[in-house]
Amino acid sequence: MKKLLLTALAVLGMATAATATTWTIPMSGDSKPSWTIGTGANGKGEVTCQATVDGKTFDIAINQNTSPTKVDGIATATELRWYKSMTMTIKADGVTIRSVVFSGMYEDKCVSFTPSAATGGTVATNTTADPRTVTWTNPAGVAVFEATADQGQIRANNLIISDEATEIPDQPVDPTPSGLLNVSEFTANFGFTFEDGTLPEGITYVWTRDSKNNYMKASAWNKVNFAVEAAYLVSPVVDLAGLTNIDLTFAQCVGQFKDAAGTLIAPNDFLKLCVREEGGQWSAPIDVPSFPAYNEGKNFSSFADCVMSLDAYAGKKIQLGFRYSSTATTAGTWEIKSVKVTDRNGAGVENIAADADAPVEYFNLQGVRVAEPANGIFIRRQGNKVTKVAL
Repeated sequence: MKKLLLTALAVLGMATAATATTWTIPMSGDSKPSWTIGTGANGKGEVTCQATVDGKTFDIAINQNTSPTKVDGIATATELRWYKSMTMTIKADGVTIRSVVFSGMYEDKCVSFTPSAATGGTVATNTTADPRTVTWTNPAGVAVFEATADQGQIRANNLIISDEATEIPDQPVDPTPSGLLNVSEFTANFGFTFEDGTLPEGITYVWTRDSKNNYMKASAWNKVNFAVEAAYLVSPVVDLAGLTNIDLTFAQCVGQFKDAAGTLIAPNDFLKLCVREEGGQWSAPIDVPSFPAYNEGKNFSSFADCVMSLDAYAGKKIQLGFRYSSTATTAGTWEIKSVKVTDRNGAGVENIAADADAPVEYFNLQGVRVAEPANGIFIRRQGNKVTKVAL
């Protein structure tokens, strides 16, 4: 009897799974829906569209939420653009929505969002695998999906809606270096985060990781200059216990810092370092002692190392904040390629020797540990040293 019951339940489960439906709405190319520009019920700028897939018509709306300005940029974009602070709703008669996937995205436009209280559920991002995705799921299901892009701009080529909850896999490991900081290039975020603060309307982020060139980049330019008080690239916590003579070394490149007349100027007033003890507040901005010169006839420099002392923070647990600011006149670019913290007393040399004896670990470009890497590009970690290698 027990076996018959289990069999019946299994058949019932298979039948239930078979009824699940997924609707894919292309948001780029000739098949993407046309947006209508208007004003929402809240009096703010709004774009709406309808997309019919397999007999179901989905109503999609993106509301400016904070301004009556019309959101023309969404309507004319070549892909779905869901700008920071805007609210999106999706609904279709007779459909209980349990999963929404935003697929095919730029890495810096693949960020999480916050569902409304009524929508609930969980959100997961996949920022490295192809295609990159942001997935919302709620097994209980909702008639109206509603969420706000409060963490940055989201772009997608496809919108995948399902009446079955999508299984969200375990998040990949971020192979962050341990101990003293030693990032030779940003093949991953390595525990670094962005704190852009409150941004003016017209830009949705300042700091981002350039996954093609493997560096961190800050800019407040988007067709025009935007004024930003302070945006930080934030390191993971660095433990300086037992150390007294500490250096920070980072490779940097600068570009496009110009005055009102369009003349290139030094970036000293706009680029600073800040330090905060773990759980504390940022220090006053610290002058960066040197910047690479602009290349002759160019608006950008090459990368060059800068060394700064962290002796004042000996024995403490700290975070580093690469602080970018701009004005409506000057909004240049700051690129950070590598970041290393070493002890001038020789602990750095000891660490290098220890690294040579440390076990080697490999990760794929999605940050997932690989036991036997072969035939591809991988992230190699040995002790504190992390590099990208081809095997």
